[in-house]
Amino acid sequence: MKKILLVFTGGTICSSPDSENGKNQSNAKKMASYLEHNYFNSTSPFRGEVTFIREYLNQDILSENMTVDSWNNLLKIFQKKQYQQECAGVIVLHGTDTLAYTSSLLSLVLAGLEIPVCMVSAQLDLQQLRTNGYVNFRAAVELILNGIAPNVYVVYQNVKDKNHTPGDLLVHYGAHLQQCPNHSNNFHSYDEMTVPDIENAKLTGCSFETSHKYLNQLETLTNQVMLLQPYTNLRYENLCLDNVCAIVHGTYHSESVCIGRAKHPTMDKNRNLRLDEVYEADKPYSILTLLANCQEKNIPVILAPCNEKNFTYGTTANALDCGATSIPNTTLELAYAKVILGCSLGKKGLALQKFLSESINHEFLYGLREEEK
Repeated sequence: MKKILLVFTGGTICSSPDSENGKNQSNAKKMASYLEHNYFNSTSPFRGEVTFIREYLNQDILSENMTVDSWNNLLKIFQKKQYQQECAGVIVLHGTDTLAYTSSLLSLVLAGLEIPVCMVSAQLDLQQLRTNGYVNFRAAVELILNGIAPNVYVVYQNVKDKNHTPGDLLVHYGAHLQQCPNHSNNFHSYDEMTVPDIENAKLTGCSFETSHKYLNQLETLTNQVMLLQPYTNLRYENLCLDNVCAIVHGTYHSESVCIGRAKHPTMDKNRNLRLDEVYEADKPYSILTLLANCQEKNIPVILAPCNEKNFTYGTTANALDCGATSIPNTTLELAYAKVILGCSLGKKGLALQKFLSESINHEFLYGLREEEK
């Protein structure tokens, strides 16, 4: 009899409608029984060959309420060595809103784990007829018992339309998952894999890239990394940089950021653009203002996604020339998780840059030309 550890964090898959207002409230212990009962009464070929062990966060939450403190509680479960030794795999039950953030983090922190970890969510609670929660859970169980390679995966069946008609059952590498867009119930990643047979999910997967176990080195994750998304009229002067150890700064789709208009139409031979060369009216909105403030406080600013060799606009060059660095070819969620991990390991300056530039779990994928992949 094989064992699978079930880790319940909360989210829609662990929720049921509140009797008073009809809105979903997380109730992981109740929904755990629903999942296990459905699986053991299914046609799965493994239903008589597996037993489940349950672990819960100290308080199950909807995933929009996920914090670094919650991540630390989650990692404490993985640090229990008996599970790594006794279990064939782990299934993490998680909400969809922050699924890509947690899957990115786990894909890095759990690198080197000798068993696979599957993350499972649902677009509707388990009491809804059209929920994909049961399909996702069963597929995760079968992938583990069929011997999928140790890595962090997200197992999720997309829907075809607003009526939640079942679509493709997909498996994603945790390091590659992209956030579900607003007004959508679907997840995608560059190299997503379709499970060909939902009745007996089987894929070989891809093993962790490294055997270096950061989980064993990590005491606690820092909550002092700031994530910024660019938008029209972002005023950098309004940001409070107290208790910030690093900033991950997103880019627009062309990997650009706001620099502001230059007073002089030409740059020097090193393409440098100083803050005093930007029109006064533009300075509050120029990333150069942020860079100047961060340099005073020794706070690194990391652009992501941003391929230093393949960007289109000079504004990106200006930001890099004036002190910003970058993480190329990853999702923004992965970049954020990696900076948190690096800072949590005590890496600073050049050591942090080196850590961010080295692949941990096949994360450098997005943004590459086809011939480079």
